[in-house]
Amino acid sequence: MRWFWLVMSLLGFMSASAAAQSTRPANLSWESTVERFTRNVLDGESAHLRANLDGQAVIRQFGTQETCDLALLVDRIRQASLLGQHAYEGLPGALATDIASDFRTAGNVPDDFRQYMNPQDEQQMQQANQIARQWLGEVLSADPQDPVGIIVCWQGGTHDPDLGATRPQPLFVVIKGKRNVDGEYRIVRVVFGNPLSADKS
Repeated sequence: MRWFWLVMSLLGFMSASAAAQSTRPANLSWESTVERFTRNVLDGESAHLRANLDGQAVIRQFGTQETCDLALLVDRIRQASLLGQHAYEGLPGALATDIASDFRTAGNVPDDFRQYMNPQDEQQMQQANQIARQWLGEVLSADPQDPVGIIVCWQGGTHDPDLGATRPQPLFVVIKGKRNVDGEYRIVRVVFGNPLSADKS
């Protein structure tokens, strides 16, 4: 039950009460916002990224409640390769399924880690989806109907002169948005990094 225990460790407690739910597909505006944010963060376009953010947006890393600057997000993600991006109108009922698919089709991820990120049967997948939905809500302080998104990346083991030596690892960026009165979306919360190695509180 690899995925089940993996997500349980992210949550930090030993029960899951949320039921799996279908998720409304993201409307084009929110989907476009997530796609644009993804492209800009991977390209290191800080100015364009700021245009996507709400003026009171909170940015932090997994494992801490301390906020950080947008520059740290860019530095952390810019050497990573994109495995997938997903936008949801509300907390998703198939988050684990989507992430597992991203890793299953990634040619640059080691086989053992691809297997680690994929449940062995349908029951395990359902459990993983239930817990992943609850985890995302906890991480983003999101209500069930809030627009949310996730960017799934893989960082290789190359040496970066600014970041120093890096080890192969998954990197995730999860975001929560809100819709303004003019109908446009702004991102109000960003959490990023490798939650598998984040310190548990």
